[in-house]
Amino acid sequence: MKAIRNSLLPLVLIFSGSAFSQSIIVSADPSSATLAVNCNTSSKPVKVKGNQAETAVLAFMPGYTTQGITSTELAATGKTNYTIKLTKIKKLDAGFNSRKIEFTKIADVSGKIGTGSSYIVWGGYQSLQSVKLDDPKNIKEITTALSTAGYKMVGTNSMFTGKSDIPELALAGEITWFSKDTRGRGFQISVLIHWSVFSISKENVVYETTTGGYSDSDNKNGFPGELMLAIKDALAGIIYDKKFQDLAAKKSEAATTSQESVVLPKPTLKKMASYSAVVKESIGSVVTIKTDFGIGSGFIISENGYILTNNHVINSAEKIEVVFDNGFSFEAKLVRSNEDADVALLKISGSGFKPLTLNGTDDLSSTGTEVIAIGTPENIKLGQTVTKGIISGKREFDEKVYLQTDVAINSGNSGGPLINTTTGEVIGIVAAKIKAKGVEGLGFAIPISAAMQALNLKFE
Repeated sequence: MKAIRNSLLPLVLIFSGSAFSQSIIVSADPSSATLAVNCNTSSKPVKVKGNQAETAVLAFMPGYTTQGITSTELAATGKTNYTIKLTKIKKLDAGFNSRKIEFTKIADVSGKIGTGSSYIVWGGYQSLQSVKLDDPKNIKEITTALSTAGYKMVGTNSMFTGKSDIPELALAGEITWFSKDTRGRGFQISVLIHWSVFSISKENVVYETTTGGYSDSDNKNGFPGELMLAIKDALAGIIYDKKFQDLAAKKSEAATTSQESVVLPKPTLKKMASYSAVVKESIGSVVTIKTDFGIGSGFIISENGYILTNNHVINSAEKIEVVFDNGFSFEAKLVRSNEDADVALLKISGSGFKPLTLNGTDDLSSTGTEVIAIGTPENIKLGQTVTKGIISGKREFDEKVYLQTDVAINSGNSGGPLINTTTGEVIGIVAAKIKAKGVEGLGFAIPISAAMQALNLKFE
């Protein structure tokens, strides 16, 4: 008997661990919202077993964004009762000033879409068609919905057209969970979509959230059309998400010219005997700027520690650290910035710093002029890297003039100086480059005259 009991023990353990899952009562707030377990709807709280991989609960109601949670996530809460709280839709203010946003993709990572099956609909067979989510028509529908809500939607690499549609944020969605059913006239679709917001300037994801979408249009809309309605329902969750709205809002700058001028001692121009002398004289005045989200470049413009850089290098940073080529570092304070012009003025404590000479005239920035850029491309270990090229032209985007250059520019170069190799004077602040297949040598710098005007800087 003892042997028999021992042989049964593993069977008991397996049975007790897999046959029973804790049930969770799921309700909605507001209580009048409809709940859907997969695609089966209910006007009352529902009971769901935890850790059922194919199961999720959605809550939806007109005037509110749809939200949902998977059975696995429900089990992880450890609760026996769970409430899905819905957010009331609040339209953007009429005066909402949006950053430029590009919608980049909608992808299926659930592996459940487009499997190709048949369902009885209205007494006949309706085929579940394969769906190409990245079809331009689908992307356009999503982009139009965002634009209609009040966001400024743009495309990519549009500097070639001369239009002012360079994105500041990129939005992408991944369908992480999907369920379908057929009742009555057509399909019922439930989805959970994980949204990621990417900052072009910071080159990383700055916000993530998951929303739900449900659609049952009660007509012969077809599977692709019904799926798009569910996706657009989930899209409303990000459109009216307060954190996304805050990220997307282009904060208006107080007119810098109305602020008191920052008066700086004018650096003395030194004669440069050679190109190598320009590099040697300049490199110690260029700094690496470290923030909690990345690195960039900047340069000293006064003996008492004023530094110029791009606004996007330090925008929203909790802490700013300035590192010199000799390894010394200082905590920097933001004095003022101009988001529209993408320039910022920092200050570090101390004196006796070695400034670069600024030249805000057009005399040293004509097409063909030889220039160098100094900065920290990609990695702080590459600080004070020097690259050489020419001014390729002057271009106007969004009513602002930029110096185009073929100088090699990489992530981290932003905020560094563009220096005339003949005089050693700074004529621009490196700001951006175009990244595209088959495209090289398209970098842009903000003219020093524009930077000084935007920050209201003057020399004695």
